[in-house]
Amino acid sequence: MKKLYILRILVLSLVVSCSSSKNGAVGITASITQDMVNSLKVSNLTWQEQVSGVQGGENMIVFTFKLNNNDTHISLDSLYYLDYACKLNVKNQATGIYVGRSVKSKSQPRTKELKSLVFTLNNSDLNLSVSETELNRLEPLYMP
Repeated sequence: MKKLYILRILVLSLVVSCSSSKNGAVGITASITQDMVNSLKVSNLTWQEQVSGVQGGENMIVFTFKLNNNDTHISLDSLYYLDYACKLNVKNQATGIYVGRSVKSKSQPRTKELKSLVFTLNNSDLNLSVSETELNRLEPLYMP
C-alpha cells in the first residue's frame, strides 16, 4: 500500500513538472528590435501588373521578393507601396520567397511621398522600409 502511495506521488509530480515546463515554453516570445529588422535583407524585388482579360475585371499587381532572414521568428505580414496594399504569403519557405497580390487600395496612399515600400511584421509594431529603386518592374501579363 505504501509503495502504491509513493508511485502515485511520483507520477503526479512528473505530470505537474511536465505541464509547467510546457506552459513556460509556450509563453516565451522573443521581442523584435529595430536592429533585428534592419538586418533583414530584401532582394530580387519585382512587381508585375496582371491585366484582366474580362471586361470590368480589376487589374492586379503581383509583388515577389526574397527575404534573407537569420531570425526565424521574424516574419513579414503586409506590404504597402503607393496605392497598393497586400498581405504577404511565403511561396517557398526554404528559399525565403514571398508573394503578395494587390488591387489598388481604396484607402489613402501610405507611401506615395516616401518613394519606398513599407513591410509590416507579424507580432511587431516595427516596419521595414525598402527604397523603390530596389523594385524591378516586369512587363505586364495580359490574362485571357
